[in-house]
This record gives sequence, structure tokens and C-alpha cells, in this order.
Amino acid sequence: PIKSYVHESRRMAGVLSEFFEISPGKLLLNHRDSLYCLDWKNGIWTPFPVQIQSSSIDGPAGANCYHLGKDSILWIGTFEQGVLGVNLRDNTVTKIPYEPNNENSLTHGLIRDIYQDSQGHLWIATWNSGLNRYDPKTGKNIQIFPNSKEFRGLSGFNLRKIFEDKKGNIWIGTRNGLNK
Repeated sequence: PIKSYVHESRRMAGVLSEFFEISPGKLLLNHRDSLYCLDWKNGIWTPFPVQIQSSSIDGPAGANCYHLGKDSILWIGTFEQGVLGVNLRDNTVTKIPYEPNNENSLTHGLIRDIYQDSQGHLWIATWNSGLNRYDPKTGKNIQIFPNSKEFRGLSGFNLRKIFEDKKGNIWIGTRNGLNK
């Protein structure tokens, strides 16, 4: 049987744009203007301790993609602000911003995908603006594509998905194809 989970205030009526399991029995839900946690075993809704503001009145809460990384850090790719890393133990936030005139920042603020590889690096795919590799230990970001010669053969700028296989190869899906 199907079980429905409806927020008591009915504010959840409308667009539910994304949801993600952050721990067993707990979902993070991105709804029009807020992030919520749903303890689906008990049916309890709570606001997520970190909210992402969008500059767009009608836009979603600003969260576009998620990756639960090492050390209980939830990496959130936003529509405008780059990446936020939320430590789920103490709710501290690490910001990886987009700053247009800074060559050490992300290549764009709209994040399509985030993946943490076996070395601990974050691979960050941006909207039509390339690929970044961020080291959470040092806080250093490297704009890999389109700036790096080794990545000039990618099948497109519109990156969609990043994955690491068992051999440590990074796979990058674009609108035009798959790359290794």
C-alpha cells in the first residue's frame, strides 16, 4: 500500500522539486521555499537547520543537487550560490562560492552535480560553465574545464552527472555524451 506524508500546515502542497535520504529513515525535501527533514518512520516534519535563499521570488529553495560525502557532510549544489557543505553532526556550513572575477572560485553558481571521489576531492559540475575539483582538506578549488588542456575533449559544456568507477576513473556525463 501507498502511504502519504503531508505536512500538517499543508504548506507542502505544491512543488516538491527534490528529495534525498540523509540518514536511515530521514529524507531531506526541497520544497518551493524551504528545506525540510521528514522522519518517515514517525511522520514528523522539521525544518532543515540550514536554509538556502533564492534571489528568485518564484524559484525553488535554491538547492539543486545533493551528495552525502565523507564525515557526514551533506554537499548541496545550489541554483545561484555554488556549493554548501552542511556537517550533519553540528550544522556547521562550508561555502564554496561562485565569484565571477575570481579564478579560484567555481566556474558558475548553478551546480548540476557533485561527487566526492575515493581521494576525498569534490568534483563539481556547473551549468554550461565547466568542471571544478575542490579539496575539502585545503579549501582549494581548481577550475579544471574549460581551462585544463587534458579536459578539452569533453563532449560538451553542459555537464550532467559525475561518477567514479571501481578503478578510480572519473566518468562525466554531458548533454552530448559520456566521457572518461
